[in-house]
Amino acid sequence: MTSREGYLGMSKKNQDHLVDNIVDPISHAKKEIKKRRVKNLTKADTDLGKRVKNGLKL
Repeated sequence: MTSREGYLGMSKKNQDHLVDNIVDPISHAKKEIKKRRVKNLTKADTDLGKRVKNGLKL
């Protein structure tokens, strides 16, 4: 199973939890690190990357 399949197979509630669990630990990181994380997540799934980007206010 790919990361994308795993994310898409989750319920909306679990997707929300995943986004929160990604955003919270890196919320105080340098902007470059946040951008790199979003870039990598977007490669796995565009919606996940977009949601994390919004959560990080980038």
